[in-house]
Amino acid sequence: MVASSSGCCSSWGGSVSEIQERRRTKLRDQHRHEKRWQQLRVHSVRRIHDQFVRIDFDYGSEEIESHGFDDVLVLCFPLVLSTGAKPTEPDGVHDYATREYSVRCVDTKNHLVTVDFLVHQHGVATRWAQNARPNQRLWCIPPRMCKGYAEASATYLFADPSALPAVSRFHSEARETPGHTVLVDAQFAKGTLKSSPRRGLTFLDIQTPPDRLIEASRLGGRTEHESSFIWIAGEAHWAAGLRKVLVQDYAVNKENIQFTGYWKFG
Repeated sequence: MVASSSGCCSSWGGSVSEIQERRRTKLRDQHRHEKRWQQLRVHSVRRIHDQFVRIDFDYGSEEIESHGFDDVLVLCFPLVLSTGAKPTEPDGVHDYATREYSVRCVDTKNHLVTVDFLVHQHGVATRWAQNARPNQRLWCIPPRMCKGYAEASATYLFADPSALPAVSRFHSEARETPGHTVLVDAQFAKGTLKSSPRRGLTFLDIQTPPDRLIEASRLGGRTEHESSFIWIAGEAHWAAGLRKVLVQDYAVNKENIQFTGYWKFG
């Protein structure tokens, strides 16, 4: 999916696109914006691992806001090579394929937004990312819901490689926030993510039973979870099974869990 951030929404500043500011989950504030189209220009392309391509986009003079480690940017990939016009409602379904991606980071000084693309065996987004070149342009829908960091005593992340961009952003921004991260089938991340005395990090196999995953996070040893925030993201079946065990066997309130199921990795 944490540092205490009381009043964090008000510190973000105003925006002409802002239409709502409210808390929709128990421990996190969210900042909502109107839907709008924005064109990005590819600034640089890097292969950061066999399974990830990192692309920095120049977003120009129109600001993009993203304050949460799991904020989502919708990218619109042209299905026709000649397509370059602004997508039309509903979401340019005839000429574009839309996909959601985590915002890896926003560099407001240089007007850059970074996205890490997980490379699959096939798919319009993978093909586009593997062939992307500087100065190419791509339409997007900027984050419509900017999330704050949870006001929690400790934050626990459970994720597979598909959620690694969000996890990496959390680790780079949350600093010494108490908690633990459990990654499954993501051994290649060992060189980029680090544990600390207050932030544990464990790598396990996708076949590891839910009880063992929870034990590894040290969450299972706690008797009270009222102020804990738990973020689960990964292949839908795996993530749903872990959430079920937390709720049924460890009496964790559903409101303390944020759950996101992605497509199957691989």
